[in-house]
Amino acid sequence: MGPTWITERLAGHFDRKVRLVPNRHSAHGSRQVRIWLADHPDRIELRILPPTGAEPRRAGQR
Repeated sequence: MGPTWITERLAGHFDRKVRLVPNRHSAHGSRQVRIWLADHPDRIELRILPPTGAEPRRAGQR
């Protein structure tokens, strides 16, 4: 089972485009996943999180 099995399975459950926001795990940007996504642009879109982000705010902090 390659890294694209989850995208194939998710796409099969919805009748519209699925937008995913995965973390930066290497499998999410692998060559196989990029090829699958390029071949199915109308089924799934990935918005991979940036490598660094703003520090989380604590309650009451501005």
